[in-house]
Amino acid sequence: MHLSAQNHHRGLYSARYDGHVMRVSASPFIEFSGIKFSPRYISYGLFCCTAKPEVVLLVNPLRGEVMILPRPRVRDHLISLNTRFSIGFDDTTGTYKIVGLFAVKGAVGYPYISKTNRVAKVYTLGTSSWRPISSDAPLRNMNSKAVSAYGDIHWLIAYYEDDMIPGLIFSFNSRIEEFNPTPHPRPVDDKAYKSIALFNLKGSLAMLGVVSVNQSDLWVMKDYDTKEWARAYTLSNDLWAMKRDITIIRSRLIIEAWEHGLCIINASCGPYIYNRTTHHIERVFYRPPNGNGQWWHGPITSYTGTLISLKNYGSLVPADLCPASAYFTNRTSLVYINSSSEDFLKVQPKRRRRLE
Repeated sequence: MHLSAQNHHRGLYSARYDGHVMRVSASPFIEFSGIKFSPRYISYGLFCCTAKPEVVLLVNPLRGEVMILPRPRVRDHLISLNTRFSIGFDDTTGTYKIVGLFAVKGAVGYPYISKTNRVAKVYTLGTSSWRPISSDAPLRNMNSKAVSAYGDIHWLIAYYEDDMIPGLIFSFNSRIEEFNPTPHPRPVDDKAYKSIALFNLKGSLAMLGVVSVNQSDLWVMKDYDTKEWARAYTLSNDLWAMKRDITIIRSRLIIEAWEHGLCIINASCGPYIYNRTTHHIERVFYRPPNGNGQWWHGPITSYTGTLISLKNYGSLVPADLCPASAYFTNRTSLVYINSSSEDFLKVQPKRRRRLE
């Protein structure tokens, strides 16, 4: 079954997991209509999205607030071709920083896209414009889903896509506004893993490395200053090994930390939840709204709300300027986006509010 904009409302739905089935709300707590809405990133209780080229929105679902950020003002041939947005926090100044990466897909200079075909900009929340910053990040093979930890932003560079590209983590330091490599755990450098995934686990940078169809290792960064990693668990992939339709070897895994354990998302076979207490991995299904009773296993992600008010940083979106109708409600602590497989999902509870 494919969820499409023609059959369903395009928005974010809250969900509850009962240990076996994901119970999805009948209506979205945020709804976007009449425009292609593309969620890009979520962190610090905020999510950043693009509604159309050079229109960047910042949303706080918990407070029902939407803000349109100043336009990044990049060259036309870079717009919407290969863009990434993410959020960091500078604890020395108490400021939030949105980083935008723009690059031409398939540009020459592989694996490092030529400087004429890539641009990096940073926007400090509450200011009036984006600022260009130097970028030596290998954007071509950068995982599109960034991970926030320690106030910085981290991207996984997947070596398994091309043996000529070394595996590494590229990090943006929110204090000094520079990109620098962060070392992998040693087994990753030795290419002991067939697939790897980067995520935030209780505030720490963590990585899952798939050794084989039977085993995965979970690593957690023990000390960010010294970049010291520690192996936390060795997981059994027995459930995956028994399922012919599950492919984790050389797959682009997306992992979310959540109160039920690890939600492991694979675009080709849907989400799984690993319970850290029972060490059991279970596939998650749910019935989407208006899904005609069919079970679905599209992507899910966790979300933790924030009381940060965007109106402290600028004007919220006036009703007549909002690029899409938006409904805000909060019901629970997990949500999924009902649109295309490339979209993410989110959540959180509260009152219902509507922006026309």
